Amino acid sequence: MTIVKTADCWIIDLLTILVKEGACKSRGEAKRLIK
Repeated sequence: MTIVKTADCWIIDLLTILVKEGACKSRGEAKRLIK
């Protein structure tokens, strides 16, 4: 049970990081287009 919960938390953390990086990249591209 503990291993499963840890894996779920790790996956959630990984997805959160990817989403944050994706958002930052999107903002960077938007700034480039505006400039």
